[in-house]
Amino acid sequence: MGVFPEDDKIRVSKLIKLWVAEGFLKPVTGKTLEEVAEEYLGDLISRNLIMISEKSSRGKIKTCSIHDMLRDLCLKKAQEEKFFHVRDKDNIFPESIKYSRRLCIHPDILHEEFEGYQSMGSLPALRSIFISRNGGHIFPRDQINELVDGKLFPLLRINEAEVIANLESNDVKLQFRACRNITWLISVSRGTNPDLKEFVPGIVPRLRELLGRDDYPVLQLEAVRAISVISDYLPDNIEFNILIEEVAVPTMASLLSSPTDELRRKALHVLGNFASDSTKSRDLVLSHEVLMPLLEQFNHKTNLAIMGEATNTLSKLCLRKPQFKQVKSAILPLAHLN
Repeated sequence: MGVFPEDDKIRVSKLIKLWVAEGFLKPVTGKTLEEVAEEYLGDLISRNLIMISEKSSRGKIKTCSIHDMLRDLCLKKAQEEKFFHVRDKDNIFPESIKYSRRLCIHPDILHEEFEGYQSMGSLPALRSIFISRNGGHIFPRDQINELVDGKLFPLLRINEAEVIANLESNDVKLQFRACRNITWLISVSRGTNPDLKEFVPGIVPRLRELLGRDDYPVLQLEAVRAISVISDYLPDNIEFNILIEEVAVPTMASLLSSPTDELRRKALHVLGNFASDSTKSRDLVLSHEVLMPLLEQFNHKTNLAIMGEATNTLSKLCLRKPQFKQVKSAILPLAHLN
């Protein structure tokens, strides 16, 4: 609770999402983590440790607050335990921040003070950054993006709530980052985060929409990458398998004809990964007639990086002895390459 500014009205929905994202809650059989969080919150309210600020028309708690003295106690204990560090206008980054796991930035920091945020240097223990509302006015959006992308703090956590918000936004840059973060989130959490099985299916419709963005092929590519990682995590999910078969692979096949070298190279890489998963996956890629556009990459105008990727993908398509009818169209062009 100490991460929120003094006298702040804390949205209960946000508080619960933070508790869940930070892993503070112990799973209880038959209950979601959100339900467990609501019970903890109710217990704190009954003990008068948290005060109700606002209720909805249905009687549910919308916002809450914490007494100043209790907040000060939370801050003191957090500093001792290196649990989090709060940065406001009254304190400079101390040496101890290097060992803090969470950094809280409040909106009363003077802009000129924080322009040199990179001078903090590497904070290897930092897992989370909390930026209070209005923080964008003193901590520019591009700097926030840099923090989340992990250039300064490689262990910074990305939570599901942030990914969903970015994915559902109308900002292409946020959508792109959401797709990239989905890939990261699943890759580093595979097998250790049971909540992903609830989170992942809910993003399928939006990913399907992004795959249709022919006006933003780079976004399509990131969406396909996210889908491919998800399919590894949930191999038996029928909905994702259909998405790959009907949308993802055809989208990547179409990008082989893109005038942009980097898009073609990445599309080749993704198709090669799909093809190497199994015989069924290889046959799926071949069924979309990718061989001819793939072989067209072998010409004197193509750079070596694309040729190398095309060679790698071609070798994966020929693994496990595909049927002759699937590869016969490539025989003559391959002969000419010799």
